[in-house]
Amino acid sequence: MIAQRPRTSAVKSHDAFTSGNRYCILAYYWAGNPKAQFFAIDGKIVVFDTIEIARDYAPQLAPGRLPYWDVTEEICYFSPLDPQGFNRVDVVTGYDPYNVPVGFGTDYGVFSEAKSMAWKYHAYRLDAHEALMAFGKQMERERMQRRAAMMIAAGVRPGV
Repeated sequence: MIAQRPRTSAVKSHDAFTSGNRYCILAYYWAGNPKAQFFAIDGKIVVFDTIEIARDYAPQLAPGRLPYWDVTEEICYFSPLDPQGFNRVDVVTGYDPYNVPVGFGTDYGVFSEAKSMAWKYHAYRLDAHEALMAFGKQMERERMQRRAAMMIAAGVRPGV
């Protein structure tokens, strides 16, 4: 049985994320792990312009699964559940890559960017589009492989 998590993300509750910043990031939670991970490409957190764009990307990260939104908390749940994958994505609003909260860097390895310099710790969503789509496809392949292995272990032939 998977332990229940609090409905609101600990990441979202950080004061620095409510200061009216326009950027968003996506946090996902692996089954059985309460610590958020952030969608990143080559170690850089992917930053979205608006909440609407982040909402559009979230379901594409779990292709083949139905997304269910809790819009009051900007959380997307996926069905069917994957006991070894991620089943929830949070849209973290009010994120500012130029003012990453103290402690966030040590917890997640992400630090504030210097203004008027190329980003070192973040990637803009357009620069990461293909990699994000490849991530979603890879997650779906792995989920289907685990499902087939479970069916074989149970004595059921996959595809029948």
